[in-house]
Amino acid sequence: MEKYLLKLAYKILDYYKVRYFIVPKTEVSEVVKMLICQVETKFGKESGEFKRHQVFRAAKNSLPGVKDREIALAIEMELNV
Repeated sequence: MEKYLLKLAYKILDYYKVRYFIVPKTEVSEVVKMLICQVETKFGKESGEFKRHQVFRAAKNSLPGVKDREIALAIEMELNV
């Protein structure tokens, strides 16, 4: 039943030409979630852009083989949840 509902949802989105993407739970999102918690704890009074940069830098160091765009997307997805 779940597969049918997913197929139906994709058909509806395609019919109305709605752009969508799927972000699976990956190691990147888990690492980013952990880093966001650490940065919030350590730099609570700093600006949001500063904290985002700290998370991005730490994620790049922790995940050397991952593209910058994927890290940035994971950060944005975690912040907008």
